Amino acid sequence: MKEQKTVTRRDFIKGVAYKAVGTAIGLTAAEQVLFGKLAVKNAWGLSSNKTRVVIIRDENVFDRNNEVDSYVVGKMLDKGIQALTGKRSARLGWQSLFQTSDKIGIKTSVNMVPTNQGLIDALRGKLEGIGISFANITTADAEAFNSFKDRNVLINMPALKTHWLSGIAGVIKNYINLTLVPSIYHSDSCASLGKVWKKPIVANKTRLNIVDATKALFHGGPQVEPRYLWSYRGLIIGEDPVAVDMVCLQLIQAKRNEYKKEFWELNPPPKHIEIADKKYKLGISDLSKIEVVKIGWEGEILL
Repeated sequence: MKEQKTVTRRDFIKGVAYKAVGTAIGLTAAEQVLFGKLAVKNAWGLSSNKTRVVIIRDENVFDRNNEVDSYVVGKMLDKGIQALTGKRSARLGWQSLFQTSDKIGIKTSVNMVPTNQGLIDALRGKLEGIGISFANITTADAEAFNSFKDRNVLINMPALKTHWLSGIAGVIKNYINLTLVPSIYHSDSCASLGKVWKKPIVANKTRLNIVDATKALFHGGPQVEPRYLWSYRGLIIGEDPVAVDMVCLQLIQAKRNEYKKEFWELNPPPKHIEIADKKYKLGISDLSKIEVVKIGWEGEILL
């Protein structure tokens, strides 16, 4: 019989306190309720069997020049990290993931749909804000293999897109540049991408995955057709790379179906995601074991 946990007065007060924090950082009433529920879930242990992925969106994330506003996306990062970690403040959330002595490599993506510079700048600001020095934060993509050799912590931050070799290019595929010969992972729809995560330069170093879904590609590649780009205005955040990619896959599939007004199958199939779970044990691909927390703008959320 499963042990039933008792909810104490202290646990209840903790949930109420989270709602107060939500007010302080400018959350809507619905989001404040969500933060209260997350706090109570953490206290009760109700989510212990699930991995959490956060979708945070803001309708105003683009400035008048259609570039990502680093201030707005910075607030999105704070809300997302607080929801992900369940801490009383965003600062405590960041501090629970990183230490001031960490040497951090931020793995971005530049091909097809690049990680937005405004997001990169905002993330750097959050890390420096908790005491990590500028010199200890390195950002790289193609040159990551050489740039990250002395890094003890990685943050994986690709942009969301489909891919002509792997179906989608999310957080799992984003580390392919951390190998000497990326092409050896291209066969069979890039099924063995999870193996990259076992290499010493990567293994057990990834503290956080942030998918830039402010503007995403839902069909095509390597050439980008503008008609297949859409402004989702969001970030997808999680610690489990497989769970994050599963949510990304659901989102892209939902957008494709909406566009075609029928099921529009991805080709090639993104088989590497489930294989990363079943064979390489990198995370959870079972959607019933993934808790998706949605915060912010709800227009055209799709999921």
